[in-house]
Amino acid sequence: MNELLASDGQEFFTSYDEVHDNFGAMGLQENLLRGIYAYGFERPSAIQQRGIVPFCKGLDVFQQAQSGIGKTTTFCSGILQQLNYRLVQCQVLVLAPTGELAQQIEKVMRALVDFLGVKVHAYVGGTSVREDQRILPVACLL
Repeated sequence: MNELLASDGQEFFTSYDEVHDNFGAMGLQENLLRGIYAYGFERPSAIQQRGIVPFCKGLDVFQQAQSGIGKTTTFCSGILQQLNYRLVQCQVLVLAPTGELAQQIEKVMRALVDFLGVKVHAYVGGTSVREDQRILPVACLL
């Protein structure tokens, strides 16, 4: 059953009823939490309260909201929570429709991985293909 909710002046639908008022209650890895707090988040936004945990559980998560609501951090956190940090190989490919969005996602990912030892790289048009090829074997892809 979908439910219409309102928070922070935003309306949204959800079929997931689990809400977490703080990042610590989401069961995230300690070093990911450190990255979230270091990035400047103190409390999760409404979309993060409802979106991070189902994403981490492997559920389908569809988010639609205005800019600056926390969508990118929601899915980046979910991705990073699911990585196997013992594997030194590419585990994630995030496709973005524009180079600008790819670079925004890369910026958020880089901030969140400060304490995880994960490499992140955005491959966008108009940049050095040789540099991308050099980085490819060791970076997560965006």
